[in-house]
Amino acid sequence: MTGAVPAELGPLWEDLASADASRADFAIWRLVGGGPPAVAMLRERLNLLPIPTDERIAALIADLDNEDFATRQRANAELAECIEAAAPLLRKAMDPKPGPEVRRRLQALLAGVDQERAPEQRRHVRAARILAEIADADSRSLLKHLSQGDQRFVLTREAGAALIRLENR
Repeated sequence: MTGAVPAELGPLWEDLASADASRADFAIWRLVGGGPPAVAMLRERLNLLPIPTDERIAALIADLDNEDFATRQRANAELAECIEAAAPLLRKAMDPKPGPEVRRRLQALLAGVDQERAPEQRRHVRAARILAEIADADSRSLLKHLSQGDQRFVLTREAGAALIRLENR
């Protein structure tokens, strides 16, 4: 059923992160029907995240209290990108009762993690499902690559689980 994916895949990519299950399900099956072009789009957009060191995370947490607004924003954005790995240290940073600005930023960052699934995590779970459903050589190769990341990330764990399911079919 190749060709079922519209030329513009962007809206489907966005829908993979949706909390609306029917919208996400529609996107999943449109992408599964897309075959190789969908795998190419996922290969382009799914990246193994760099593994941040505890020292780097601690420095970013400290930067949340920096006097420079741009520095605080950069630290916040970088922590959001590695939230799954940073969450334990963010929770620990809440213990000594940080100032109001830092507490607000830490709470906002942790809110996404403490939900059932943050939007990016939902997207990653669904992307691994798409690749497993397509199950061609390229999708298997991408799943293998993604499964080699940091196990703290849902993308890594889901890609590994998808590979196991494919082996047991």
